[in-house]
Amino acid sequence: MGPKKNKQSITKSNTYNSLESDTTLSGDEQEEMCHLIRKLSNDISDMKADIATIKLSNAEANKIKPRLDNLAKSVDYLTHKYREIEVRLDDHEQYSRGYNLLFHNIPDNDKDVSDAFNAVGIRDSDIDIYHRLPRKKISGDKEASKPTRPLVVRFISRNKRLTVLKNKDNLPKNTFVTEHLTARRAELLRNVVRIKKAKRIHSAYTRNGTVVVKLKEEGAVIAIYDFKDVTNLATKVNFEMESSTGTPHP
Repeated sequence: MGPKKNKQSITKSNTYNSLESDTTLSGDEQEEMCHLIRKLSNDISDMKADIATIKLSNAEANKIKPRLDNLAKSVDYLTHKYREIEVRLDDHEQYSRGYNLLFHNIPDNDKDVSDAFNAVGIRDSDIDIYHRLPRKKISGDKEASKPTRPLVVRFISRNKRLTVLKNKDNLPKNTFVTEHLTARRAELLRNVVRIKKAKRIHSAYTRNGTVVVKLKEEGAVIAIYDFKDVTNLATKVNFEMESSTGTPHP
């Protein structure tokens, strides 16, 4: 079975739009929102520091305190709304990827792509569209040894996607599939995988777009929804987390 030529004839921009369906805030928008929240927070801290160095009468102090309290409430509200919007958009984006899977380590040629699809029982008619992920910028000596880009595949139904997951052990050597996670969830997974590699937990994986872990082989499945959950898990298993490189948070 060869690649789906009629699907790949679609322009790259349309292909990326149909598969990525990126509804999260852009990096600039996220940074601008975080900057605003940090600025308000810093302004409050500076005002408190200034007040601490100035001798004020009770009347003057009582006049300033309500303003500080209101600013603090504004920061808390903005922080809460930012995280609420971020989670809601992330949920929507992950849902839109529910028909997708990522195929890793498939050489960039028609035959190997065809062999991989055949190995998991997938035909042309089972696939809506597919493309390679855009390559990250690589410079210097790393250019010669750049890795094969993952292949994003959107299936016509979730059942066809499930068929691949059931047959994934039939894939050629070194080829594997993963769920197509949002950037936020991929960062959550990277963090819990670090904990797993340190042998603090038994396993870390994803299930229908949700990051989950098991502390012990026969233990309960624990869902990881946000970075606070990662921090709580690290504390519970006595693992010191490095600073996150994912989506900035206030």
